Amino acid sequence: MLGVVAGLFQMVGHVLTIPGMSVFMAFGSMVFMPVVVAIGSFIGAAILFVVWKLMGSQENYETAYRSAAYLAALSPITTVIGFIPYLGTVISMLIGLYYIVIVSVEVHAIAAKKAWMVFGILTAILSLMSVSATYTARKSLREMGAGTQQMEEAAKSMQRQAEQMQRQPQQQPAPAGQPSSPMQAPTGVHLTPEQQKQLEDAQRILEDLQKQQRGK
Repeated sequence: MLGVVAGLFQMVGHVLTIPGMSVFMAFGSMVFMPVVVAIGSFIGAAILFVVWKLMGSQENYETAYRSAAYLAALSPITTVIGFIPYLGTVISMLIGLYYIVIVSVEVHAIAAKKAWMVFGILTAILSLMSVSATYTARKSLREMGAGTQQMEEAAKSMQRQAEQMQRQPQQQPAPAGQPSSPMQAPTGVHLTPEQQKQLEDAQRILEDLQKQQRGK
């Protein structure tokens, strides 16, 4: 149930914050979220169980799972906070750190100082990894957006060149001895060397951008 609520918040947030995100795609994330929460609960509980055991806990896996399940009450809150770039992830992890320390002390009888030190280090490492991954993802999105814009500008430039050629009357053939270009103008239209070079440059830019997009 908490996974469904968190998925609903995530769906609304994606529609409002991600350009081009359709309601159908956002609804898919809402359906997917409870599955992630359900599967992740067993994995997360297993990881916490190992960490607590290494710290001296005498509790079994069932207790570790119950502790992780209660922590899931934070998921709707951390989902909303997570939409704050960079800072939201750190705040969510700090909130989780506070409650994990409480569970460690009250349920697993671990000293507070030890719990803060161990889980504090783990939280710091996870926060750095998360911020780094967020930065990389945002950088990739910016590069893709810039590449798409360049492709659109190159396509518009080629379109303008084609329209200009269509409007121009038929001109004299190119001077004798001038090397022929692999790019041919439309039938009945002869380009000046400058126009031919502009058209080739636009075509080359467009091809390079298309290769970069396929490589990504």
